[in-house]
Amino acid sequence: MIRIKQAILHIFDPGSLEPILSNNLLAIDHYDIKQYIEKKLSRIKQSDKQKECQLTDESVVYSFLKKVPENFIAQTQALSQQFYDLTAPNPDIPTADLLWIEYEEDDQLFLAMLKLNHTQQLTHFVDYAEDGIKNNLIMNQVILPSMSQTIEEGFIFNENSDNIQIIEKKHLLENEGEKVFYLSEKFLKVAPKPSMNETIRQMKKAVSQTAKKFNESEYQQLAVAKQAIFEEVTENDLLDNQKFADKVYGNNASQKAAYIEASSDNGINQDHPLPASAQLMPNRMQRQKLKLSNGIEMTVPMALFNDPEVIEIQNNPDGTLRMILKNIEEMKNIF
Repeated sequence: MIRIKQAILHIFDPGSLEPILSNNLLAIDHYDIKQYIEKKLSRIKQSDKQKECQLTDESVVYSFLKKVPENFIAQTQALSQQFYDLTAPNPDIPTADLLWIEYEEDDQLFLAMLKLNHTQQLTHFVDYAEDGIKNNLIMNQVILPSMSQTIEEGFIFNENSDNIQIIEKKHLLENEGEKVFYLSEKFLKVAPKPSMNETIRQMKKAVSQTAKKFNESEYQQLAVAKQAIFEEVTENDLLDNQKFADKVYGNNASQKAAYIEASSDNGINQDHPLPASAQLMPNRMQRQKLKLSNGIEMTVPMALFNDPEVIEIQNNPDGTLRMILKNIEEMKNIF
């Protein structure tokens, strides 16, 4: 269970040349604030886009993060100023407020930084004219993410183990002329492992490349690959690319070698399995979703897809496919 100890919000106002750094903590005993913080933390903790690594004293911000428990307000002010100095000259990086949270969970102390990207929304504005009240619409430039919206950028630092979990996006840095993961590369100065989401995406890409190279049915190879990933993560909490290749390609050495080469080119480490969590696996990985050329779409639970008593896919002589659904006792229209 999470116990929030303290939190603070530092503002990056687009109309200001400097960040507005708070000297006071948020009132975490206020129900709405507490609920907002807890929801935002759960979003980042349950994301399959998490990247992990160990933060060391080689990182410029390491000493600041380690000192946060001693002086939460001053250290988060210093870190926010560094973040502002990095991001302000780069218009591709969305303006945002920084929400800093210190919390305890399972006898461990954590520091979270959540980047609350600004969005634009219309709101009402009450003005006064000579003949009375004038209600108007204005564009508010700094609307914060709602309670249900996901967090696109941020990190959670374990003060006990120095492990850090990062969620980030690439953005264009003006002085480099290319998009980079600025949060990890420029601010934290770390090289995290790929996220589970990114690794699965690159494995899928390599499977598709291999299927096309050998003129194999792409949908069949992807279905087998999805099943193999699902089993590997749920059974072992790992994404082991070598074991995955064995499951998908079996004794077909040439296709297996081609897949390993393609996945290496896509950035997958062949020697070190990636820790993965079944709890973070998105719902789409728990079922096979098929889109047919005639417009029909089907979603089949993973456990039933390979059961010949439930579904069978046959090749017709003219090269088309025939799909047979079996033993259906009832059909409903989900209106």
